[in-house]
Amino acid sequence: MAAQHEGTGWNRRRAKSSLSGIRCGVEQLEERSLLTLVPWTIDASQSFLSLAVPDQDVVFNGTTANVKIRNQSGGNGGPWNVGNTASISGTIDTDYVDDTSIEFLAGQTNILGVNSGNYRPDPAAYTGGIVNPDGTASGGSFTGSGSAPGVFGARVRATVSIFTVDAGFASFYDVNYDTTSPVLPISGGAFPANTTDAGISHSLLAVDGLTVILIGQPLADGITAIDNVLATNQSPTATIVHTGPLTRRIVIPISLALTIPIDNDPTHVLQATAAGTIVANATISAPSSVVGRQLFYNQSGTGGATVRYDGNDLAINSLDDNAIATDKVALLPGAGPATFANVSSYSKG
Repeated sequence: MAAQHEGTGWNRRRAKSSLSGIRCGVEQLEERSLLTLVPWTIDASQSFLSLAVPDQDVVFNGTTANVKIRNQSGGNGGPWNVGNTASISGTIDTDYVDDTSIEFLAGQTNILGVNSGNYRPDPAAYTGGIVNPDGTASGGSFTGSGSAPGVFGARVRATVSIFTVDAGFASFYDVNYDTTSPVLPISGGAFPANTTDAGISHSLLAVDGLTVILIGQPLADGITAIDNVLATNQSPTATIVHTGPLTRRIVIPISLALTIPIDNDPTHVLQATAAGTIVANATISAPSSVVGRQLFYNQSGTGGATVRYDGNDLAINSLDDNAIATDKVALLPGAGPATFANVSSYSKG
């Protein structure tokens, strides 16, 4: 019976064949790259996502308003450049074959948006209505003008006829991202980023709506769940570099076109773009190698007070070291026909 002996452990896969009626323990071994689950730790100091929302028309209560996203404090002329950018932290799970292929696994749960500031409204200031266990809320209102930590924060401006006024304040918090892909080939340290899907897998959006002339309060006070706002990455190429013998760094440029809701009304959405970079590091396992090939006689010898060979033990364990056939060698590819040194007539295989 043959096995491959690696270090102090035993590989339990066996190969048997027959040669002129004699059971032989010849195992052919080959080294190959193995698909491995590899988590990448995101470098939050170099990873970020920025949102950009152009001015655009949205219909509120039957009236078209030109919506402008601006900073929560400051001038009204734009651009939105405070509260639109946030770091990314956490880990990315992949199936990875070093220098060969990578697959971003669906259902990532630990790619996180980092709070970039304090934004209005404060979810804790929501009163009345229904507050659900998942953090969403409706039918009530925000009291005061308090703020709380959030990933993104903005002020919504609306132009109706000749009037431009504030329509509400919005804060995105508890933001989780996702990225998924098929198996992507790696060539020269690069792989196609534009075959990955990425975006917001889940976020809570708190909106404090204000009264607007002519159309009332277009944005309802509430906390809405945003799920699966994903798109295909438009950046063409991402890279993986060796930073050490077993350490790797991945750099993924991000360019997305997204549709983002601004309250709990499914018709109140804005077309937006998201741009940024994810930089993450991973440590891969050292490649395995075959350090020995032996034939051994399993369940041989005797047990009890005087143990011979493996003590007649059927299990595959360290006792098998005592049952190695020192006069046998593995028949490797290209070594020619088998000889008696490659086969065994052991009655148990």
